[in-house]
Amino acid sequence: MKNTSSTLILLLGFSLTTVAQNSNLLFTDYNGNLNENQTSIVNNNLDLPSVKQNKTIIIDKTIFDNSSLELRLFDNQMLRLEEFDLDFGGINYRHWVGSNSIGDAAFLINGDRISGHISGEFGNYEIYPLGNGVHLFAELDSEEFGACGNEGEEQILTPKPVPEDKDENTATEKSAIGTECFIRLITPNTS
Repeated sequence: MKNTSSTLILLLGFSLTTVAQNSNLLFTDYNGNLNENQTSIVNNNLDLPSVKQNKTIIIDKTIFDNSSLELRLFDNQMLRLEEFDLDFGGINYRHWVGSNSIGDAAFLINGDRISGHISGEFGNYEIYPLGNGVHLFAELDSEEFGACGNEGEEQILTPKPVPEDKDENTATEKSAIGTECFIRLITPNTS
């Protein structure tokens, strides 16, 4: 009996330590069933050339009440972020911004819908709400985005052709070539 109670106390102590260590964990893997719409979003996201891998997760939004949080990346690397800004916007949402010496993250919390972007030396990741408390965590392939802007080079301007019905003395418009930059923007659904 003495060995049994010692074993139980040891197991209970291990359980409490594990819970305490994971109390700042941003998400846990979701192993439940997805509806048809959620499945479609997950599969379409994975088909994008800019996405390396993804998985479904559950986020307890009370984690954002903490001044720090941790997340486990796909390679099981743990990333700890310290909050440096917490703000409320509008009636229903707030944002949490955190960083560490190798990267940063920003999250928008709108009820149970949470969007976020995590980036740094370790890679780029995004979180998308799928509904019903389920979210998508995706690792992005930065190489697929290409260069953004003109990378410090002088911008090449070329005159647009003058239409035949215009006078040649009219000022010509100029346009940039090859400097377009597409930025993915996360916006909350407030409906």
